[in-house]
Amino acid sequence: MKQIFLILSIVPFLFGCVQTREQRGAEIAKSEMMKRLYDADSYEPIETQIDSAYTSIYTDLAVIRAVHDLIELNADEQKERLQRQYNSAKSSAAIWSDSRGWSSYAREKYRQAKEEMDDYANQLKELDEEVKVKMNVIRDHANAVSEHQFCGWNIYHRFRCANRLGMHQISDVLIIVDENMEYVNGCFILDDDDDYSLEKFKKVIDKAIGKRQK
Repeated sequence: MKQIFLILSIVPFLFGCVQTREQRGAEIAKSEMMKRLYDADSYEPIETQIDSAYTSIYTDLAVIRAVHDLIELNADEQKERLQRQYNSAKSSAAIWSDSRGWSSYAREKYRQAKEEMDDYANQLKELDEEVKVKMNVIRDHANAVSEHQFCGWNIYHRFRCANRLGMHQISDVLIIVDENMEYVNGCFILDDDDDYSLEKFKKVIDKAIGKRQK
């Protein structure tokens, strides 16, 4: 009889400890925010909602990683900077090329400018190749993904925190997790001005697959 009572008394306790999906989602959201926020101590959760996530090019883990790398690479600005430096070195090389027969100093300046020009040209080539690899990952997965299949959960989380200026603001984040809510596949700030916003991710993907923005 004691054994039966012990079993019966444990069961309600176990059920009482089981987290709801919303509780688990809030826990995941807090953990992710602690890693990312400028002032984590100011974090205050407001609301968490859970919805089913389905496979698409926008939820594919390999695509998310490739897009994140592209945004982090900031290729357009890098390319613009390298192109300016290349043009400057090329101009210097041309100037010193006209006078390099006059002195060893001119010949050395030409050599330096030519070396810089070649270095910037190589950096531009490497940058283009890196972008091409990431864009190909997106295109390949776009062709292979089976859309509209249940793949986990979308956690929509609203919170309040202080920004870099110390001002408190309300923000929304979308976190995509697997079916068992064990692994985070993507985390996006739902603010178009953020560098890693969902909208910017979508724009990079749409550009890669040739989809026009509405």
